[in-house]
Amino acid sequence: MSRRVALTLTALLLATATAATACGPAPEKKPAAAPSTSAPSPSATKLTDPEMFAMTKRALLPEDALAEISFPGTSKPASEQVYQGMLIDCTPGLTTDALITGRTARVWPTTQGKWALSAAFGFQETTAAQVIEEIRKTVPAKCRGWKSTEPEPDRSVDFSSEVALTELPGTTASYGYCQTLTFLPSRIQVSSCVVFVGYKAAGMDMVGAFHYAVENEAIAKATVAQFAPKIAEQLAKA
Repeated sequence: MSRRVALTLTALLLATATAATACGPAPEKKPAAAPSTSAPSPSATKLTDPEMFAMTKRALLPEDALAEISFPGTSKPASEQVYQGMLIDCTPGLTTDALITGRTARVWPTTQGKWALSAAFGFQETTAAQVIEEIRKTVPAKCRGWKSTEPEPDRSVDFSSEVALTELPGTTASYGYCQTLTFLPSRIQVSSCVVFVGYKAAGMDMVGAFHYAVENEAIAKATVAQFAPKIAEQLAKA
């Protein structure tokens, strides 16, 4: 991979983050169940910005979380923002983007064009289940053949497949998917997978996300599925 593409990947991710073996058979994996259509009402108690950011920061994966998979990226300090969207590589026009009241993200970039990112989003006017349901319905349809236009057409995005997740006790919803990113004009590709996990906290619904991008989609998909329970654990600590 050329140094130019590696720098482009890292710059893209940082801009998004600051803008977005046991014995016996392995447990059977199945697609996460769709959230109930009778989602609970948004939290009635409103949080201040400092309270909100403190909760989303506690919900991030810790700096050493990727040591167990020997990921070479170095953790960057978590960035705090009130609203910059759901950190989805294409732009599907999610209505719930405008309802984000707090977001914190931590990124692990590398010079090889690989990256990992942990993010937490707060919602006080809608529920995590409703947010994830909109992602589930919108991204597969609208993130096929999408091309960036701002500041220039430097990448295209193609939805690839969904991620099978085991049940995550204590959560309100979960969903994961993979996509192929093609960087222009080099045509170099990387597979990016992400999982979203919903949780109802005191005063705020939260969505935790983990993005993982490497050359091999099977590896990226297995990794985000592996980290989904860890995201749920961090949300519970928030």
